[in-house]
Amino acid sequence: MDPITAIGLAANILSFIDYSAKVISASIDIYGSISGNTQDSRSSEVIATEMRRFAAKLQPPSTAQVSGEEKALCNLATECEALAKRILDLLEKLKPKNRKSKSSSLVAGLKTKFYEGERRKLEEQLSSCRIQLDLQLNYLTSSKTQARLNTLVTSAKDDSAKIQHLQDQLEHLGQGIPIESLTTNAQNQLRLLLGLSERACDVIAQYRILESLAFEGMYGRYEDVDEAHFETLRWIYDDGFYTNNEEKYKDEAKTSAREMLLNWISSGAGIFHISGKLGSGKSTLMKYLSDHNRTNKLLGQWAGERQLVFARFFFWKPGSKMQKSLAGLIRSLLHDVLKAYPHLIRAVLPDYWDRVKSTPWQVQLKLPLSNKDIREAFSRLISDPNLHTNHCFCFFIDGLDEYEGTHQEDPKTLVDLLDSLTNLAPTTVKICISSREYNIFMNAFSNEQRISLQNLTRLDMTRYVLDKFRYMDRKEDRTKLTKAIVENAQGIFLWVTLVVKRIREQIENGVDLSALHSEIDCLPRELNDLFEYILNSLADSDLKAAYQTFSMVLELKQHNMLLTLLSYSFLNDFTREPVLCSREDSQYQTLTQEERALRVESARKRLNGYCRGLLETRQDPREETSEGIVITHRSISEFLSSGIQRARMQQYLIGFNSVDAISRLTLAELCSREPGNVKDSSYFDVLALELVHLRSMDKLDGHPYSFLVSLALAWQRHQVQGNHDSSGMELRARGKSGVTLIDIVPTSGISTGSRMWQTLRHPIYTAALLGSDNYVLWELGRNPGAIHLFTPQLLLNCTLVSPEMHLVEGIRDLIDCLHSNHGMHPETTSNLFSTYLYPASFDRKARFGIRFGDENTEVSLWHHILLRCCRFWLYPSRYNILVVLGEIVEKFLEYGADPYFYISVTNPPKYTSMKLVVRVKGVVQEQKLSFKYPPGPGRAENKCENMSLVELVEQWGFENKTRVLELIKKNTLMLEGANNQTKGTILPEKEEVGEKPLATVGMDDSATLDDVRAFPSESISDGSEICIDTDPGGDLLTVVWGSRSPNLFGLSAAISIGILVLGILIALLMQWPFG
Repeated sequence: MDPITAIGLAANILSFIDYSAKVISASIDIYGSISGNTQDSRSSEVIATEMRRFAAKLQPPSTAQVSGEEKALCNLATECEALAKRILDLLEKLKPKNRKSKSSSLVAGLKTKFYEGERRKLEEQLSSCRIQLDLQLNYLTSSKTQARLNTLVTSAKDDSAKIQHLQDQLEHLGQGIPIESLTTNAQNQLRLLLGLSERACDVIAQYRILESLAFEGMYGRYEDVDEAHFETLRWIYDDGFYTNNEEKYKDEAKTSAREMLLNWISSGAGIFHISGKLGSGKSTLMKYLSDHNRTNKLLGQWAGERQLVFARFFFWKPGSKMQKSLAGLIRSLLHDVLKAYPHLIRAVLPDYWDRVKSTPWQVQLKLPLSNKDIREAFSRLISDPNLHTNHCFCFFIDGLDEYEGTHQEDPKTLVDLLDSLTNLAPTTVKICISSREYNIFMNAFSNEQRISLQNLTRLDMTRYVLDKFRYMDRKEDRTKLTKAIVENAQGIFLWVTLVVKRIREQIENGVDLSALHSEIDCLPRELNDLFEYILNSLADSDLKAAYQTFSMVLELKQHNMLLTLLSYSFLNDFTREPVLCSREDSQYQTLTQEERALRVESARKRLNGYCRGLLETRQDPREETSEGIVITHRSISEFLSSGIQRARMQQYLIGFNSVDAISRLTLAELCSREPGNVKDSSYFDVLALELVHLRSMDKLDGHPYSFLVSLALAWQRHQVQGNHDSSGMELRARGKSGVTLIDIVPTSGISTGSRMWQTLRHPIYTAALLGSDNYVLWELGRNPGAIHLFTPQLLLNCTLVSPEMHLVEGIRDLIDCLHSNHGMHPETTSNLFSTYLYPASFDRKARFGIRFGDENTEVSLWHHILLRCCRFWLYPSRYNILVVLGEIVEKFLEYGADPYFYISVTNPPKYTSMKLVVRVKGVVQEQKLSFKYPPGPGRAENKCENMSLVELVEQWGFENKTRVLELIKKNTLMLEGANNQTKGTILPEKEEVGEKPLATVGMDDSATLDDVRAFPSESISDGSEICIDTDPGGDLLTVVWGSRSPNLFGLSAAISIGILVLGILIALLMQWPFG
C-alpha cells in the first residue's frame, strides 16, 4: 500500500470512529432526555414550534383586502410555517418508539446522525426565511412609523418656520413702525404679543436647564420613607392631641420640644437639629414636617414680605452616588429652588442661559452641567445680595449620617458647608437637619436648637400599638400588652414595629396572654440583639431559607437592584431542582393571572414567615402588578453585613450560590410571563438584563453554557411572540456600567430628541460588552440566525465599547470568526458613530448635544477602526484601549486592508479639526472632519500635518507595532503594484509541472489567510488535481486524487463500516453503561 493510500485509509477510519462516537453520544442524550431528542434537536424543536405559531398568527383568514406588501408578508409566513412543520415532522420521526428502550434510543441516534444534514438544511432555510420575514415586518412597521415621523417632522418644520416668520415680523414691527402712528389699543396689543413670544422662549429655556439639573433617584429616599401612622406625630401641630390635662402634664418634654420646633419654624434662624437613635423615626418626622401645610404657613410668617423658597433632600446611603454625596445635595436643592422660581435661572446660571437661548427651540437635550458650575451657581444663589431682598430660603435635609464622603470631602466638610450657608445670609437662609447622635453632629450644632426624638415618642408608640391590637376582645389585655411593649422600647420605634409584628403572629397562633408577656420581657432592648433573637427563634429549615433570602437581597443591594416577589416564589422549586428552567420540560409554562396572584401571595407569606419583618416589599413604580423585596431598615442591612452574621450565614449556605439562585429565579419568572409582557426599566427587566454580568463576575458559565442558552430562548420567545422590542433607531445593551448605546441606525431629518430605541436582549451582546469571548464564539458557531438583529458590525460595536475587557487572544479569534464565517471585511460599510467625529460642515446648532459621532456619514469599517484609534490618541482614556485596537488593526491588515491613510490635525479655538486622505477602491479621497470635544484641560493637543499610517502607528504605541508595520509595508507593495497594472493585463498561463509525489505550498511568516487562498492549484502529470481546502471551518485537509479515489474509498469504506458496526456491538455488549 503506497503512503497516500495509507493516509487516506487512516483518515477514513478515524472519521468513522468519530462518527460512531457521535452516534453513541446522541443515543445517550436521547435515552436520558424526557422529550426523546438530543439537545440540538430540542433547541430546533423549540425554535420551530414558536416560529410556526408566530407565522400562523400573521396569516389572515382572507387575503382579499390586504395590500401587495402585506401579501408578500403572508406568503413568507406561509413558507415559514411549512418549513417549521417539516422540521417538526422530521424531529418526530427521529424520536425513539420506546424512550425507555436502549436499543430504540440507539436506532434513534443512528437516524439522528443520518438525517442531520437534512435537518441542518431545513434549519438554514427556516433561518433565511425568518430573516426575510423579520425584514418584511420591519419594513412594514418602519414605513408606517417613518410616515408618521415624516408628518410630525414636516409639521414641526412648518410650525418652526411660521414661528420664526412671526418673530421676524414682530421685530420688524417693533423697529420699523413709529409708535405714534398706532392707536393706544394697537400699541398695547403689539406689546402683549411681543411679550408672549419672548416668554414662551424663556419657558422652553428654563425647562431645558431644569431637566439638565435633575438626576435619577433625586426623590428616591423621600418617596421610600413611610408615611407617619395616623395616630403618631399629631403632637406637633394638633392642639387637640392630648385628651386631658393630666396626659399633657406628664408629657412635658414633648410640649417643650414642640414649642422649640414651632418657634424656630415661624421666627427662628440658623440650624435646627433633630437627633435620634437608630430606628427612632427621624426620617418619618422630616417627611411629615416638610409635607404638612402648617409648616408652610409658619415659614410664611418668617418670610414676611419676601418670597419663601423651600427645598428638601434626603440622603440615602444604600442609593446611588448622587443620593449620598455633596454633589447630589447641592444639585437637588438648586433644582428645587429654580423649579419653584424659574426666573432666578438667568441670574444663577447666566452662561448656560445664554447657551440655551442661542440653541434652536426644537432641540430638547440635557446640558452637560459640571459639579463645579453647579456649586458656583448655588453659592451665587445664596450669596448674591440682590436675591436676598425679595427671597428667603429654608432647607430640610434628612440623614446626615447617611452622607458618604470622599477623600477630600468628609462629614466635617458637610457640616462646614451647612454652617457657611447660614453664616453667609443669617436672616435669609435657615436649615432643619436630622441625624443619628454621632459626635461630629452633636458637637457642631447647638443644644438650644435640638430635640432628641427617642425621648418624645412614648405617646406616639402607645397610640400606634393600641391601634394594631384593636381587634383584641378585652380592653384590659390590650392595654397591658401595649404598656409592656412601650416600656421596653426605649424610644426606638423600629423596635416597637418588629415586636408588634411578632406578637400579632403569636396571637394568631393561640398563645395566651401570660406567655406573650413573658416573651416581651425576654426580648432584647437593643436592635441588634433583637434581630439576633428573631433569627434564633426560627427552626433550622426556616433559618436556612431566611439566610438564602438575605444573601440574595444583599447581593442585589450592591448593584441597586431588587428581586421581585414573583421570582422569589420559585425559591422552593429551585431548592428541589437547582437547574430550574434549564430543562426542556420546564420552559415556557406561562402563568395565568390567577396562578400568578396565588404564587405572589404564597411568596409573601413565606417571606414574612422566614424573615419576620426584617424584609418587606415595595411596589414597582413602572409595573403596578410587581413588587420588589427590600430590607426594612438600614440598621438591618448593617447587622446582616457584620462579620459574625456573615460567618454564621455561610454555615447555612453551603452549596448555595446567591447569584446562581437569583439567575434561576429570574429566568423562571421570565419563562412564566406572557410573551412580550416585560415592562422596560421595571425592577424585573433591569435584573433580567443584568444576569449575564452578574454570572460573569462569579464565573458561573462555561461550555455548554446551558443557562445562557435557556436565557436566550426565553428572550427569543418574548421577541418573536410579543411586541416587546418596538422598531427603533437607537440600539442599546446592558453592560458593566449599565445601559450603553451601541449603534444608531442612520436617519435623516429626525433629531436625537425624537429617537426611538430598543434594547439588545440576547446574552451574546452583553457577553461581547463584558469580554466573554469564549461564549460569543460558541454562540456564533451554534445558531447565529436565532440572534435578534445580529450583524457582524453590531457585535463588533459591542466589543469596541469596552475593548479593555477583552483578552488579546479572544479579540483576535472573534475578528477571525466575523471575517471568515460572517462576511465582515475591511471594506464593509460603516459610519462615524463612536468616533466622536463629524463632517466639518456639520451644523452643531441643528443637532445640539450629540456626543458620539455622525451616524449618517459613511466610511469603511477599516477607516472607522483607524479613526477610533485617532480618537483615543487625541483624547486618551484611563484604559490603554489602543493595545486592543492594535490587535484589530493587525487582523484587518492581514485581510488586505489598504494602508493608504493620512491625517492632519489642528486645534482651532473651539473644536479639534482633522483632514483625512484615504484611498477607496483605488481612488484617493479627501474629507474634512471635526471632533466633538474642544481642546481643554486634560485633553491632548496633538497637531500634525499629513501624518501617514506608519507614523501614526509609531505614535499609538501598539504592543504589536513591529508586526503591524510589516503588514503595512507588505500591503502597500501589493496594492501599489496592483494599482500600477493596466486594466488589460493578461494573466500568465498555468505552468506545466512534472510529476511530483505531493504538491508543497511554501509561505513566509508574513503570509495572510488571503495569501494562502490565492495560491493556484498545482497540475499533476496524470491529469489529477490536488485541491487544498483552506477553509478554517474545515476539520481536515482534504486530498482527492482523480483515478485512485474509487479503489481507496471502496477499501477504506468497507473497513470503516466494519469498525462502526464493531463499535456499536461493543457498546451493546457492555450493557449500555449510561442512563
